[in-house]
Amino acid sequence: KTTLRYPSNFGHANRDVTLDGEAYFEVAKNKKLPFIVQTEHNNVQVVGTHFNICAYNGSNNFETTLTEGIVDIYELNSDIATARLTKDERYSEVNGVGTKSKISSLDFLMWREGIYCFDDMPFPAIATKLERYYNVKITILNPAMMNYRCTGKFNEQDGIIHLLKVIQQDCSFKFTFDQQKRSIIIK
Repeated sequence: KTTLRYPSNFGHANRDVTLDGEAYFEVAKNKKLPFIVQTEHNNVQVVGTHFNICAYNGSNNFETTLTEGIVDIYELNSDIATARLTKDERYSEVNGVGTKSKISSLDFLMWREGIYCFDDMPFPAIATKLERYYNVKITILNPAMMNYRCTGKFNEQDGIIHLLKVIQQDCSFKFTFDQQKRSIIIK
């Protein structure tokens, strides 16, 4: 679940928002009032640009991907930018360690159309995303799944059971789904 908060006077004295989750922004230029997205671990400041942020509270992961313009990323309570992104760059931070890279496609934005794309992603990271997308708890008991990596595109409407059955065709595992508890166990 994503939550976006902004003050009632947004756009008058500032353009600050607080994000818990994932959101895509298209921001109009205003050099006098930069747009600032505050997250649990970092702030992203822009003047005018198009970008995606994934920053769930309680997660050790933070990701910003820029498709147009320039953004600066700041650690909380810091005036010195940790990273500056330009067009088609991504900044990923896991457990406080950040890396910057070029993006090769815009597949990461397809979530806005209900299509989930995974590009050589470790299964535990996929499980974390699926937990958020489908409001379930996934427990991985199969050690082989911890090292399994997946590439694919899945339609949200097909559901999590269909997605897991497709992945089963490439990697041998079993799973159980408790509808009442909203719980999946990967065996």
